[in-house]
Amino acid sequence: MTNDFPEKLSSRADYAALLRRLTEPTRPFFSPRGARLLNLTNGAHYTRVAQENEGCMRILWGLFPLWGGDPDETFFRDVYRDTFRAGTDPDDPEYWGENMVDRDQRFVEYATIGAGLLLAPHALLGDLTDEERERFFRYVDLINRRELCTNNWLFFRVLANCGLKKNGFPYDAERVAADLAAIEEDYLGDGWYSDGVGSTQRDYYVAFAFHFYSLLYAATMGDEDPERAARFRARARTFAEDYLYFFDKSGASVAFGRSQTYRFAQVAFFSALVLAGEEALPWGVIKGIINRNLRYFLSLPIFDNAGLLSVGYGYPDLVMSEHYNGSGAPYWAFKAFLLLAAPEDHPYFAAPELPYPDLPALKPLPHFGGLAQKTATDTVLLGVGQCGGNWLPHAPEKYTKFAYSARFGFSTPRGDSALPLAAPDSMLAFEYLDTFFVRRRNLSFTLTEKDVTSVWSPFPGVTVKTTLTPTGNGHLRRHEITSDGITCRAYDCGFAVPRDDENLHEAAIATETVSQVITPRARETVECRAGRGIPGCTIPTTNTNLITPRTYLPYILYEIHPGTTVVETYVTAEWPEP
Repeated sequence: MTNDFPEKLSSRADYAALLRRLTEPTRPFFSPRGARLLNLTNGAHYTRVAQENEGCMRILWGLFPLWGGDPDETFFRDVYRDTFRAGTDPDDPEYWGENMVDRDQRFVEYATIGAGLLLAPHALLGDLTDEERERFFRYVDLINRRELCTNNWLFFRVLANCGLKKNGFPYDAERVAADLAAIEEDYLGDGWYSDGVGSTQRDYYVAFAFHFYSLLYAATMGDEDPERAARFRARARTFAEDYLYFFDKSGASVAFGRSQTYRFAQVAFFSALVLAGEEALPWGVIKGIINRNLRYFLSLPIFDNAGLLSVGYGYPDLVMSEHYNGSGAPYWAFKAFLLLAAPEDHPYFAAPELPYPDLPALKPLPHFGGLAQKTATDTVLLGVGQCGGNWLPHAPEKYTKFAYSARFGFSTPRGDSALPLAAPDSMLAFEYLDTFFVRRRNLSFTLTEKDVTSVWSPFPGVTVKTTLTPTGNGHLRRHEITSDGITCRAYDCGFAVPRDDENLHEAAIATETVSQVITPRARETVECRAGRGIPGCTIPTTNTNLITPRTYLPYILYEIHPGTTVVETYVTAEWPEP
């Protein structure tokens, strides 16, 4: 598949055409009965059956809205003609439900089934016989007989049961009530959720899970549950004001946290606003955010040679992936097409695409745990007052860097024995005992309207108090480093800058106090403002950065001795418009 993208994305027909173009390459990889996507090229922690089910189901996040918004739509209906017959029949070789256990990965796809029952029941149930409908019900009802992860997963059971209810099947009202009550416990206020009670992770799951599912619920269950639907809508309107700061005028969104391989699911929240008829921002602004994000990703090499979405972010990349990223997992990106469930005469489709709005340069995001900063050419999130779980690959890199950028992305390491392997962009990396250590969690954290302060320890014997102060197109880092008898070195690193060895106009320059990288695509300066720093620049190992596989990494090196060492590093970065 070529990485061209549609110049025009305005009418419902335009979005439908894009969905068709992205879906068609998957056709040869479907199983004979259409219940599995047979494109396994990498492993996941769950079974082959679950992986093949996942790919098949996630494509339906685009197709169910397409079919629901236009009951006469026939695109890809031939592929899915027997999908739910085969997948829910224990005697069929393509059956999905063998050995389903508590917290089984296949339950993630029950949200898709619920959405299909709510948006396009004619396409899902089709001409199933009474016996086939009974088998379908027994398969869906499995989610009521098992335990789920007590986080955004609870919506999977809620939506599945709501879909059953809407189509005359038995459903578990007690389970739905209990799950909705538990979801309320995750609500933090101001439109923000935590992904499970006590979780510090407040990432894209707030947008493309909690709000996405709650808006789908509000749009389809509002008559039955008007009070909750109104509450979900109000929260989404509030959240939109903060979430706007995750995007920039280029269409890119700040890469942060886990599950980055879902790519343009970043704008699924805005697509859900369209379905729910919630003009939390002007429709033209919402259209601009959605369209630019789609164009941004479609301009990148995110497809494999067969035209399928790859595991990765800006290119195929397993280094940054999670253990739950099977080959079909990236098709969660199709959540961005939920807007296709809206009718052609929806005001969104008539609205002109508007540019990214002018916003104040700084916005505190207390529930996220950081400051949103708008520079002249980028969007940056500074902080961060949360951390990923120990079960998550590269959790420190995904949650605890000093700064996350829409333009520069972030890097994940290939090792910890050398600076190029560690690739610690936007981190203070300590070199000690031939190993590089970074911030994994905060001992304390303070957020104000003008700066962010944290206390942390890279390893026993060293404690750091870091204050980040945004200014202009950059930010100042002040580190008070207390060492209990340990001598080591610390590298204060900037953003990873895209590199092209064949371009003679690129340069990495070091002066007495400054490390600077200048390329046709970007310019970054890392300056020592206090302390005896030594400027330098390394070339990280390839395939460490999410957006580009080859980078420069400018830094200031500080020698750390027993006692207290105070250093200041000023980082500025620009991404000139072409």
